[in-house]
Amino acid sequence: MKNNPRRQRARSRLRQGSGAQALLQWVFSRENHLVTCELHQEGSQYLVRLLTHGEVKKAIVSSFDAGLAAFQRHAAIAAELRRSGWMLVAYR
Repeated sequence: MKNNPRRQRARSRLRQGSGAQALLQWVFSRENHLVTCELHQEGSQYLVRLLTHGEVKKAIVSSFDAGLAAFQRHAAIAAELRRSGWMLVAYR
């Protein structure tokens, strides 16, 4: 899969901490593993990020123009995690 320039910019903004406002942050657990599913707003852009915890940290970031689409993507990821045996252990 080719790198999407828009996705790369979203990753860069989150890494730099450039003022993205956290709207949702849910932490899921399965066995000894944790993942966090986050929704951020930066200006008119909405960023959904799935972050793994542990020794090797990885993140998948998607950027959306519409808040509704971003919230729906966050909900879809959370539903799939629950279907796969992950349990919600923290949220804000």
